[in-house]
Amino acid sequence: MSAETVRQLVGVPAEVEPFKAPEGVAEKWIYRRVLTQRTRLISVGEGTVSCHYESPDWSDMPFARRVGVPIRRIQTTTVYQVTALLMHENKLVIAKQWNEESVRFDR
Repeated sequence: MSAETVRQLVGVPAEVEPFKAPEGVAEKWIYRRVLTQRTRLISVGEGTVSCHYESPDWSDMPFARRVGVPIRRIQTTTVYQVTALLMHENKLVIAKQWNEESVRFDR
């Protein structure tokens, strides 16, 4: 299959890397497609904050106390389907496909 036919069928690759070949010009074309994406809130530790309360005996004297609170972050896990095409002299030689997982933490 020609390089032009591949581009017409699956589009422009996300990445193009030169590939060492004994003869001629070769490139590795990389395509990525999102299969699944999951976002969840996870606890990563515990911190403390100061809280001001009214006095328990209802007097006019407020008091402060440190309280433990969870520290949470948003975790996004994305699973990609990765397709790598080896192009040699503008012809498709071989294709490989696998899944890749990416984990990101938002602050």
